[in-house]
Amino acid sequence: MNSLAIFQDKLAVALFDPLAGVLAAIANVDRHAVDFGHAGIGAFLVRALAARYPVVRRLIGDDSFLDAARRFVAKQPPRLPIVQHFGETFPHYLRSLGEAASFDYVADIAELEAARARAYHSADAPTLDARALSFLSMARFNECGLIFHPSLALVASRFPIVTIWQANQTDAGRGILDRWRPEAALIARPFLDVDVLLLPAGGHVFMDALLSGSTIGAAAVSARDDDPEFDLEASLTMLARANLVVSFHRRVADVGIGHLRARTTPLAPKRLPR
Repeated sequence: MNSLAIFQDKLAVALFDPLAGVLAAIANVDRHAVDFGHAGIGAFLVRALAARYPVVRRLIGDDSFLDAARRFVAKQPPRLPIVQHFGETFPHYLRSLGEAASFDYVADIAELEAARARAYHSADAPTLDARALSFLSMARFNECGLIFHPSLALVASRFPIVTIWQANQTDAGRGILDRWRPEAALIARPFLDVDVLLLPAGGHVFMDALLSGSTIGAAAVSARDDDPEFDLEASLTMLARANLVVSFHRRVADVGIGHLRARTTPLAPKRLPR
């Protein structure tokens, strides 16, 4: 078969299979110059969902994904002409399809993939040198908190969502998990690529408290109450190595009339030379 015939076959697949990839030869065509019919728009949105939720598609299979995606597109068409934001509510839609654990499991994976897409399109921000946290003494843990990169998000599940997501990044990752247990994911894009990290014991409660404005000390207490195996040093080391801390903040007690009021003030430590 000559190259033209091969190209025509691939073009036919791209046009009539909503889950097919876009051909390189037509990927850069000016989309504003193309007259998409109603069916063409639907197929285009299904492909957008497939690109955003590749692991969900792989877990449930092409037929089931295509059926769910078509129903979602028909029920919740995009309100804005911005494809990169389409499909934000797809995890909620999957969860609404049934009450069985299998629906929650797939929806939790979708939550992780949705967080990855948001992180990819998030704002950039300079982060502190990995050594900055080492200069924060134990005595200041009760008065200082952390401000994180704007792309950071947390996803907790009663299923091993991080392990499953990682296992489905290559064709070799179709093995059976030895142990099913709850996992929490930390998703962020401090640099070019989006990172998906498995949080350690108590890590989700610790991070959630820090994101809510708690001091390091208070967040650590909450994490240990949730899981006695929580390791503060290991968690801070993970945050430093992942380049997720933008700055510190300090909680200062202001004396008001008849009560104390907590006030959060940002700290801007001197950046260390790289």
